Amino acid sequence: MLGSASGGRPRRGHSRHGLAMPDSRRAADLHLGRERQHPHRARFVAASTRSRCAPGLKSVSRLLLAVLAAGLVIASGTGSVAEDVADLELGRNVAMGQRALSAPRSACMSCHGLSGAADSSGSFPRLSGQAAWYLYKQLKDYASGARPNDVMSPIARTLTDAQMQAVAAYYAGQSAPAPDKSRKSDPLELQRGAAMASIGMPDKGVAACVNCHGPGNRGLPPSFPYLAGQSASYTQLQLQLWKDGVRKNDPLGVMQHIAKQLSGDEIGALALYLSSLDPPQRSTSE
Repeated sequence: MLGSASGGRPRRGHSRHGLAMPDSRRAADLHLGRERQHPHRARFVAASTRSRCAPGLKSVSRLLLAVLAAGLVIASGTGSVAEDVADLELGRNVAMGQRALSAPRSACMSCHGLSGAADSSGSFPRLSGQAAWYLYKQLKDYASGARPNDVMSPIARTLTDAQMQAVAAYYAGQSAPAPDKSRKSDPLELQRGAAMASIGMPDKGVAACVNCHGPGNRGLPPSFPYLAGQSASYTQLQLQLWKDGVRKNDPLGVMQHIAKQLSGDEIGALALYLSSLDPPQRSTSE
């Protein structure tokens, strides 16, 4: 993640960190001028581009493909195994609160758990296996005020950029059991939410969640997070914040537009359905 920089241009069809780039991604990347060096480093991207990535998803528009490409972090150089281990150790230390911070509840694990499964309250998002770039961007947005939050903003402002990268990569690499689904839900509400997530609401100009968040809403790294398995109360709150204009840190204002078209009942049904899905799990071979 935090490799050292080295000179030279990458081979055609490859990023500076040596990862082969699909033709569609490379074309969009070059179109956006990403040939120039980006300050963030290579394994940070690798943590975000696991097997869940589906760059060929037909339902994603050209515009959203460009947004996806814009989220890619093209870096130069690679680091040693020792540097990788040190980065993950730093990320774990940040998660455990083993650093000098004055903000209250500064240990990530106190709300999100050390594995990123989150606690049982449903108030905090699941971080386990979430795209590293997405997690890093949220920390930057908390710190800048682009995503205001009374708890997270003070904490994020105490972190260095390296700590943000490290803890994002740490949680991206974690695996945690799926949430407990023993509680019964209204099947009609689940069906209603499933329809919105799968086909959208064309009459309201609302796109399906899977268009950006991938098949099964399991994420489309690096820019679009997985929604599957997030608690209904957390997802419902975020949609309401989008609707009210409190949260507005998404690319091109897509989420604000979608949320503003949904009623409170529709938001509740959608959040309930997404919580019923299995979150993505890291492969044991990784």
